[in-house]
Amino acid sequence: MFMAEKSSFDRLINPNDNAFFATESMIETIRSNLKEKDLPISDVLKCVYLSLATSYDSAIKTIEKYADKKIESIIIVGGGSKDKYLNELASKITGKKVLTGLSEGTALGNILSQIMVINNISLPKGRELIKNSFEFKVFQ
Repeated sequence: MFMAEKSSFDRLINPNDNAFFATESMIETIRSNLKEKDLPISDVLKCVYLSLATSYDSAIKTIEKYADKKIESIIIVGGGSKDKYLNELASKITGKKVLTGLSEGTALGNILSQIMVINNISLPKGRELIKNSFEFKVFQ
């Protein structure tokens, strides 16, 4: 079992806070933000995971409100797509189906945009090409 999963810590940080950009020590910045200088690393990790998943939930609710549309699922690409615990928490906290894959999403997006231009492929066709070319994991 992963260290964060063993922790019962339930306090949150705002992962979008400027304090967390380009900090010398992320762990110490989190401890400082929580005002708990001796917080065990397992609790720091639990805080980060819960805070990220809660941030996803907040963003989704904002999008749903302004788009006046219900979002059924979340697709996570990039490095976060490899983190099973984060994706399980994201599904649990948001109540949405989480699909993961494409750990190199940025590079793939660049390649796809070039393929679309060269071969005159529409965005929906490009998305279908990606969907059919890679395996996605589902968390519910």
